[in-house]
Amino acid sequence: MKHLRCNTTLLIFGILPLLVSGCSFDASRLERRACSPTRPCTSTGETCCAGFCVREDTCGVDGGLFDSVPSEGAPDLDPLVDPDGDGHPSDNDNCPNTANRTQADTDGDGVGDACDCAPGDDGFTFAVVDEASFADPVQFTPLDGANWAVIDEIYRQPESDGVHRAEHSLGPNKEYLARVRFRFGEGGDDGLTQPSQNLEMAGLALRTSDTDFNLGVGYYCGVDFVERRLHIGYTSREAISHGQLFLLSKDESSAPGKLIGQQLLTQTPYTLTFRAVNQNLSCTLEVPGGITYEYHVTDSTFSTGRFALFTVGTSADFEAVKVCAK
Repeated sequence: MKHLRCNTTLLIFGILPLLVSGCSFDASRLERRACSPTRPCTSTGETCCAGFCVREDTCGVDGGLFDSVPSEGAPDLDPLVDPDGDGHPSDNDNCPNTANRTQADTDGDGVGDACDCAPGDDGFTFAVVDEASFADPVQFTPLDGANWAVIDEIYRQPESDGVHRAEHSLGPNKEYLARVRFRFGEGGDDGLTQPSQNLEMAGLALRTSDTDFNLGVGYYCGVDFVERRLHIGYTSREAISHGQLFLLSKDESSAPGKLIGQQLLTQTPYTLTFRAVNQNLSCTLEVPGGITYEYHVTDSTFSTGRFALFTVGTSADFEAVKVCAK
């Protein structure tokens, strides 16, 4: 015998449907969801679990429903109460629109991992940009005349020479956590006078300006393909006209950036995350296999601005991008 709760009234049913005065329970709907070995579920994505048709990802490994839900509180089958079907009513669900039976919340910010933009970072919760793949038109505007284009759901910058940026239409913000997946293409000449060594770098730019006289200024988090270094740098209004990108060091005695302890390859997917909170800037690279490299600096040159993709001395394909806010 199973139990369902309807408002404050406990309904007990067996084979026959029950109608209880003062409750809006629809017994015929429940009958349609009942299942057995001789009466399988017919809807795509559903399975028979504890006698009822439920979503496949919400059935316990032992064939029981929702290990984290008390036994007397079987999943509410009314989508108005539990629209994601994970057994947790929306008013007590840390992801009310995304099924998450376990209610895992790694960073303890009250938003479940399943719908948290940055599950391991309690400073950022909501996605303000989430492009799992690119479609035309995109919300980016090229700043430097390069022929950025959407090709097979990727956003491609095909020019190997010079500095090229594409700025997103997202409004200015002080604090960002931005993530992009990209692949290096063909290397070329960066066209810069600073630094002296040629860069072949791709990545993210934060706190950028879209005004004509400051176009492209901001912080840059990127990977230099040739030197295998993870960098944070910046450009200023005067530096842009002189072809200068200043790479930041942790202190005066150390070289800019962090050495990446393995060879980088073209057409290999890399994931880059850039976090900017107050004066604290963090650039993180994840390579295939889950190995990560992190570089942190502090700087107060820019306090707010927009978000952009960039390349320096290389072509690149950008496959996905996400920007998180508080």
